[in-house]
Amino acid sequence: MYSVAEKIKMLRMTNKISQEEFAEELWTSPSAISRVENGKGEYAKKQLEAAKKLLGITGMPLTEPDTTALKARLYFFRDTIRRDDMEEARKIYPTITNIVNLEPCLEPCFSDLPMLFRMFEIMFLRFEGDLAGSEEKLDAITENDLKKMNAEHLYYYYYNRGALHNRHERYEESLDFLKQAVELAEDNKDLDPIGREQLYVNIAYCYTYLEYPTKAILFLSKIRGAYSDGRVDIISLLRLDLCLAENYIRINELDEADKLLNACYIKAKGIEDEIFLNYIEHNFGLLYKQVGKWDESIKRFEKVVALFEKGSASYFKALYQNIYCLVEIRKFSKAQKLIQQTKSFHSTDKVFAILFEALGRYIEIKSRLTSRHDDSVKYIETIAIPHFEKTYDYFIAMEYYSLLELYYEKKSIKQSLLMRSAISRINDRCFINAERR
Repeated sequence: MYSVAEKIKMLRMTNKISQEEFAEELWTSPSAISRVENGKGEYAKKQLEAAKKLLGITGMPLTEPDTTALKARLYFFRDTIRRDDMEEARKIYPTITNIVNLEPCLEPCFSDLPMLFRMFEIMFLRFEGDLAGSEEKLDAITENDLKKMNAEHLYYYYYNRGALHNRHERYEESLDFLKQAVELAEDNKDLDPIGREQLYVNIAYCYTYLEYPTKAILFLSKIRGAYSDGRVDIISLLRLDLCLAENYIRINELDEADKLLNACYIKAKGIEDEIFLNYIEHNFGLLYKQVGKWDESIKRFEKVVALFEKGSASYFKALYQNIYCLVEIRKFSKAQKLIQQTKSFHSTDKVFAILFEALGRYIEIKSRLTSRHDDSVKYIETIAIPHFEKTYDYFIAMEYYSLLELYYEKKSIKQSLLMRSAISRINDRCFINAERR
């Protein structure tokens, strides 16, 4: 750790100021400057102020109390970002930047603060929506920088990497970095305890998107147990509980899902949040679909389709489920009509184009299971299912594998065993092998 005199000397020499010139500005003698720089004295308060002014570092923390105060300001900056108070964060950002963002040769004066600032700056840019700027600053961190980082720096580095991948919907990569952040946090119990809760939430959302429901529930339950209604805002609680309910539906814990969805409905109704009410209706639709209450499920999905913006992702997801349920109660003509009506909306989006094309083929096979539908079977088996697995829609893939298994059984073709094996593989991936993630 550098002393104040050593820091001043380093900065004096960096600015190529001689002891004589320095002494003149500080109203003292060169020999007095020499004694202080050799550890045989200290600068008076007024001399220190004059030195900082001369060196252009008025805001630089040279003393230990100054450094402690700056670190507190950095944490305050981080906290304003986390609570999404971006107006306050924007005010703080330039003032801290002017203090911390100095030439690399001056960094020893700050100990670990410049790197800590870089981590919070990356977080700030991400919250501002400047993902390119955030990624650019992350990529500027070298292997040598990583070797010199302490546990706190590495924790925020992994956290930022994971969060950035999450924003780009690269969930596998996100999960890998977030888990490294968790390992560091669990080895250092005092490290960012509040932020750690949000870290667990992010991991749970990754597991949800990747369709590892039991792992998602593990993290969501851990966080939900730590929260009370006063700890976080009602929107965060609704988002958390809806995600938890969705995963309970996937593992067939329908009573738990039903309780959560009813509680969410009361909260969303209380704050008159139509968006959350629509998502709750969608999840009720999934719940009734799971138990084969097709008419009730259709009613829920039709309500969601009518309320979400036509052509949005939420609209297409609800419409897909609505049509799927219509097929299950053999309302094939209505299902086909809906697919045709919406073709112009989803034709330019590859994900939804494949989803609805597969659904159309599903109708063809389901309506006449004993007839030859080689083209539709081939499309589902070679295009649709691989696409669903690639986009982590494993539970949708499993529904199509089940259809093909029944189709091949009806035709006494041995491929039915392959379909059954594929279903088993997905079950292993989503539930058993998930424990290795």
